[in-house]
Amino acid sequence: MGALDGIRVLDLSRFQACPLCGMILADLGAEVIRVEEPGGAADRTWGQCGPDGETLLFKVIGRNKKCVTLRINSPEGREIFEELVKRSDIVLHNYTPGAPVAAEVSYERLKKINSSIIVAALSGFGQYGPDAERPGFDGVAQARA
Repeated sequence: MGALDGIRVLDLSRFQACPLCGMILADLGAEVIRVEEPGGAADRTWGQCGPDGETLLFKVIGRNKKCVTLRINSPEGREIFEELVKRSDIVLHNYTPGAPVAAEVSYERLKKINSSIIVAALSGFGQYGPDAERPGFDGVAQARA
């Protein structure tokens, strides 16, 4: 039993910081369902792969998570995604504001599907402001600071 037992999280995150958030939620007992594009997430193959074809990064940030392959901007994928949203408590993503898929996972859209949904959006430069649509990684943020 964990502190977050009974909480379902849809994890649409990529790269490192946001998947780490999902990992922590899963470690605390949340049911975390990682949604990946067909072909799998890039972090499955970033760096040296083990005999099973997966990287240590993927094994760490993917621990305690379930995975589903889904293209949420296709009609069939959107329908499945909306069903998952109806049954979830939190949607976690790190799409840059203005990215084509960002509108699909916006709070404004998802609250129409599930009025109690929580959307946690992590982006390099925030959701608003002159740099909001710029992608960011840790090194970029450090250089800007």
